[in-house]
Amino acid sequence: MKKRFLTVALALVALPLLATPALANYRPATLFITHGIPGANGFPVDISVSGPGGIRACLPGVTFATVAGPWHVPAGTYTIAIRPANRDACSEAPVLGPVGIPLERGEDAAIVAHLTAEGQATAGKYNVDLRPAGFGKARVNVFHLAAAPAVDITVKRGNRTALELTDVENGDSAAAGLRPGSYEVAIAPAGDPTPVFGPVNLRLRPFVAYLVFAIGSLADGSFTLATGQTWVQPR
Repeated sequence: MKKRFLTVALALVALPLLATPALANYRPATLFITHGIPGANGFPVDISVSGPGGIRACLPGVTFATVAGPWHVPAGTYTIAIRPANRDACSEAPVLGPVGIPLERGEDAAIVAHLTAEGQATAGKYNVDLRPAGFGKARVNVFHLAAAPAVDITVKRGNRTALELTDVENGDSAAAGLRPGSYEVAIAPAGDPTPVFGPVNLRLRPFVAYLVFAIGSLADGSFTLATGQTWVQPR
């Protein structure tokens, strides 16, 4: 199973390198895929992806809070389906999707299966900011995609508040540049200083772009953060 996953991942990463000269003349899209729906034993799922140029891939046994990617892929519409994990990967009927998601040239995006504020399973595309944030800085993207009401998200370095996002609702996101170092992230109900999650440590490195997804559900105790990263990408 692990060998199959690595083969799929390497094929997706290598695809632009094997593209025709015409495709190589523009920056490909950058794609992440995040599993943000909680369930028993990590709710393992198989994620099937098909797209332009005959791209067909299966990510088997992806568990809750996994951020897969990045992959650099051609522009076009990608069809995503979420299926119960099976020994014969991607053979079960979809429980979410198939859904078509367009990617433009040079677009940076995350496709996330997550819960609505009311706790219903859904999936969508969310823009990711991979631009440099200034010399030596990290770029941090924060997404609220959990079954929870509006929240305040605070990022502190020591006693100093480095970033504060208030009244953030399900589906909202924000990006900011921060200096490298160790930070603490806490999430509280909007207008209430008492955290319902955290503080948890987030260590930032220079010239790295981070993705931080608030996922799961406050009601059943599965609320957590899923994180991914890649290098910033100069424009």
